[in-house]
Amino acid sequence: MRRNDTKLGTRVRFAAWWQRVYWGSPVRQRLIRGAFWSLIGAAGSRAAAMLLSIIIVRMIGREQFGQLAMVQSTIGVVGMVAGMGLGTVATKYVAELRENDPERAGRILSLISIVALVTSLSAAAACFGFAGTLASQALGRSDLTLPIQILAALVFFSIFDGLFLAILTGLEAFSRITRISLSVAVVSLFTSPPLVYYYGLTGAAGSQVLCTAISMVLTYLASGDECSRYGIHWSRIRLAGREWRVIVNVGLPMLAANLLVVPVMWLANLMLIRSPIGYSDLALVRIADQLRSLVTYFPMVLLAPTLAIMANSAADPKRFGATVRYCLSLSALTVFPIGISTTLLARWLLPVLYGPEFAGDSNAIAWAMLIAGIQATGAGLGNVLVATGRMWTGFAINLGWALLFLGIAALSIPLYHGVGYLGAMAAAYLILFAVVYGWFSFREPSLMGGYPLLTLLIFFVVAIAGSNILSASLDIVSAIVACVGVSGAMIAVIVVSERIALARNRGA
Repeated sequence: MRRNDTKLGTRVRFAAWWQRVYWGSPVRQRLIRGAFWSLIGAAGSRAAAMLLSIIIVRMIGREQFGQLAMVQSTIGVVGMVAGMGLGTVATKYVAELRENDPERAGRILSLISIVALVTSLSAAAACFGFAGTLASQALGRSDLTLPIQILAALVFFSIFDGLFLAILTGLEAFSRITRISLSVAVVSLFTSPPLVYYYGLTGAAGSQVLCTAISMVLTYLASGDECSRYGIHWSRIRLAGREWRVIVNVGLPMLAANLLVVPVMWLANLMLIRSPIGYSDLALVRIADQLRSLVTYFPMVLLAPTLAIMANSAADPKRFGATVRYCLSLSALTVFPIGISTTLLARWLLPVLYGPEFAGDSNAIAWAMLIAGIQATGAGLGNVLVATGRMWTGFAINLGWALLFLGIAALSIPLYHGVGYLGAMAAAYLILFAVVYGWFSFREPSLMGGYPLLTLLIFFVVAIAGSNILSASLDIVSAIVACVGVSGAMIAVIVVSERIALARNRGA
C-alpha cells in the first residue's frame, strides 16, 4: 500500500510540474511545441544525412569526397548570394504580420518570390555556363566541370526550398516541417547510394539535386496550405512592389552579413586545396564539419521556433528576455556534453565510420567540437539581432569574424593544413564571441539576466582540451566512462552557474 501511495505521489508531483512548465506560460507552450516537432524532424533527417555521408565516403574515397565538398562549397556561395537573405525576411515578417496584417504579409511574400525567381534562375544559368572556367581555373580540376553543371540546378531548388521552409517556420508549422524532413531523408537513403555506386562523384551531385527538388515541391504545397489558414495570399506584382523596403532593410543586411561567412569559408577552402595535401585534407575538414553540424543541429533546430516567437513578442520585454535565456540554457545543456563526448571518442569514431584513411585525425574533431560550442551558444544572441531588426550589427560582427578567420588561416593552413583551418576558425569565433558577449552584457544587462555564458564557455574550452589530451591514453571502455564523468560534470557546472546567477538577480 505504501509503495502504491509513493507511486501515486510521484505521478501527482510530475503532473503538477508539467502543468507548471507547459501550461504556465503561452510562450513556453509554443517553445516546447515547436522544439518537440523540430527535434523529431532533426533526429531523422540528420541521422539519414550522416549515414549517407558515411556511405558516400566509403564508395568514392577520401580524395573524391574532398572534391565533392569543394564543388558543393562553390555552389553554396552562388546560392547564398542569389538567395539574398530572403528566407530570414520571410520568417520575420510572416511571424509579425500573420495575425495583424495578413494582406501585407501576402504582398511581402509575393515580392520575395519574384526576387527569388529572378536571382535563382540567373545564378543557376551563370553557374552552368561558367562551370568549365570554375573547374579548371579556380579548382584546378577540369574533370569537375560536369558535377558543377549538375549542381547548378541546386541553386534554384535550394533557394525556393529554403524560402518555403522559412514561411513554414514563420507560421510555426513545425510538425509539417518534421514530416517533410523525414520524407526527404527516406528518399535520399534509397536514391543516393545507387547513383553514387554507378556514377561516382557525378551521381552524388545528381542525387543531391533530386532530393532538394522533391523537398522544394513538398514545402511549396505545405506553405501554400498553411498560408491559406491565416488568410495570407500572394498579391499581384504591382501591389507587391510597394514592399521593396523590406528587402533593403532586412534582406540586404542579411546578405551582406552572409557574404562575410560563406564566401570567406570558400576562400579558406581554396587555400587548403592548394596546399600540398589538397583535396584529401579538405575531406577531413568536411567530415569534421559534418560532426560539428550534427552536434549543433539539435540545439539549432530546438532554437528554430525562437526567432518567430522573438519577432512576435518583441514588444514584451519580459517574454522576450525569457525566450533569450531559454536559448542560452538550451544551447549549453545540449552542445557542451555532446561535444566533450565526441572529442573523447573521436579516435575510434573516425576510422570505424569513415574508414582507415581517417585514423589519427582526431585532433581535427576536437577543434570542430570547440567551434560547435561557440556557435551554438552564440546562436541565441544572433536571433536577438534578427528579431529586433539590428541587421547591420550582425554585419559588423560577421565582418570581424571574416577578417580574423582569414588572417589566422593564412598563417595556420600552410603549417598545419586541415587542423590549421579548423583551429583558425575556432580562434576567430572565440575572440569574437568574447567581444559580442561583452557588448550585450554592457548594453542590455537586463536581457542577459546575469546569465554566466562566458564563464561556461571557458569551462567548455578547458574540458575540450583536457578530453583531447586524455583520449590518447585511454582504451575504448575507459573513454566511454570518461564521457559520462566529464559530461556529467559539465552539466553540473551549467546548472549550478545558472542557479547562482538567478539567485543574484533575485537578491538585486
